[in-house]
Amino acid sequence: MTDYFFYFGMLAGGDSRRWRGFPKATYLLSGKPMACHVIDRLSDYPFLGLCVRDDQLSWAGKLGIKLVVERQLVGSGPLKGIHELLLVLPDAVNWLLVLPCDMPYLSIEVVNLMYENVLTTKKHAVVLSDKQGKHTAVAFFHRDSLSVLADLLDEGNYRLSEAYERLDADYICWQGNDEVLRNMNCPENISCP
Repeated sequence: MTDYFFYFGMLAGGDSRRWRGFPKATYLLSGKPMACHVIDRLSDYPFLGLCVRDDQLSWAGKLGIKLVVERQLVGSGPLKGIHELLLVLPDAVNWLLVLPCDMPYLSIEVVNLMYENVLTTKKHAVVLSDKQGKHTAVAFFHRDSLSVLADLLDEGNYRLSEAYERLDADYICWQGNDEVLRNMNCPENISCP
């Protein structure tokens, strides 16, 4: 059995407002759901699950992938999903890579760049950035960050930026092809690279 230094999980618990309520994780891109593109690209690493809200099981269950279900906490954004994924991280694993479900072209090279930093950092979060800014939904979290996230949720403070500030996060800059970081925030973003 292989020992893994990290697992990865995906966030899909939002309302998809810019998709007019259509669950973007299920959007068929080249014949397969958008979320499955990321899972396939990272198939060398163990997948923890797709984090969805308990009221989203009707569509999420049809994907045929492992789910991590969070109880609804209205307005909590991705912070609650990250917290839920960390709660189910196996005890022997210290790091969780969190990804959005709507970044289907993410490359293994991006993950490897971040992973190299994770191996040496003394911080509890490593966040992706590029020349256009931060990609706050693409980040590694150490299991020790769980208490900070729990405190933020208890305070009603759901901003990822605050979590990264409290965790004194490292930011890793991707200098490669911008296309691999393209986020499908709305249907207008859909086109094949």
